[in-house]
Amino acid sequence: MFWYILILLTLVLWSIYQLYSWWKHRPWVGDLPNKCVFITGCDSGFGWATAKSLYRRRVPVFAGCLTEEGAHRLREETCDGVDTILIDISETKSIERAYKYVCDKLPTGSVLWGIVNNAGIAGVGGPLEFMTRSDYQSVMEVNCFGAVEVARIFLPLIKKSQGRIINTASMIAESPWPNMLPYVISKFAMKAFSGALRREKIQWGINVSTIEPGEFKTNISNPEIFKAKFTKQWNNLDPAIRKEYGQEYFQSVTSAICKNLEAQTAIDLKPVIEAYEHALFAKEPYALYTPGIDSKIIYYLANYCPSFLLDKIIIKTFSAIKPEALKNRL
Repeated sequence: MFWYILILLTLVLWSIYQLYSWWKHRPWVGDLPNKCVFITGCDSGFGWATAKSLYRRRVPVFAGCLTEEGAHRLREETCDGVDTILIDISETKSIERAYKYVCDKLPTGSVLWGIVNNAGIAGVGGPLEFMTRSDYQSVMEVNCFGAVEVARIFLPLIKKSQGRIINTASMIAESPWPNMLPYVISKFAMKAFSGALRREKIQWGINVSTIEPGEFKTNISNPEIFKAKFTKQWNNLDPAIRKEYGQEYFQSVTSAICKNLEAQTAIDLKPVIEAYEHALFAKEPYALYTPGIDSKIIYYLANYCPSFLLDKIIIKTFSAIKPEALKNRL
């Protein structure tokens, strides 16, 4: 009888907490047309979709694009309603030029309310032996160091508005996947940076939120792009390492990851867009958002599932067979 009462009381308290949390985080700030937002990575994917959604809400958007092609497409689809900026966030000078452009273009009476660090690349995949130092550096320059530089350089405007900084990590920042080391490391670093920055800037009246999306259909989760990169990497490997792993292992890992991306990739980007918008404009934004069912599942598994069990699940998912050198080992 005691345990039934305890369980019932726990459920009631949990329900009350969820209701209070929903009520607390529901109200939005006002005057959105005078609250400008700068978003990186708007050529496609989350950034592109979020820029379009904010435009429909009459929020002034500065959309950072890597290519003129991406910028043109966004301007075309918003009838030139979004102000696009060509920016390569791996280059400090490029970020500084974007900052100057935003300062010059801010309408009178408006503020830069938020920056959304959305730009990211997947890099190459494979085991540790497949990687070089430059493989890690190229991914970190965009996924981590670039985002840090954007936050640092744009910070004076965010201090002035007491606005928002939104940083995009990934669900794998909760539970790392094998054979994707550069990407995994960059997203763990991004989560750590975002959490530390949030606690550092609270006294300035600045809210910092982390977004950990699940698998959505963007260029980063495109199985064909992954397959092409992984195949090129395999062909350029030292012959001794290729022999150690074997062609069968390479094909098995390629197939497992591509099937996983195809099966678990959601087409509708709406959960991520809603997370960005809530983090930007809710009076009481959450510190962490996990858009996507898979992201929520991974979050709870990573925090509550025994490590040995989670290891087995993930290893089974991403590598179906052993490397050639281990097949005869007892």
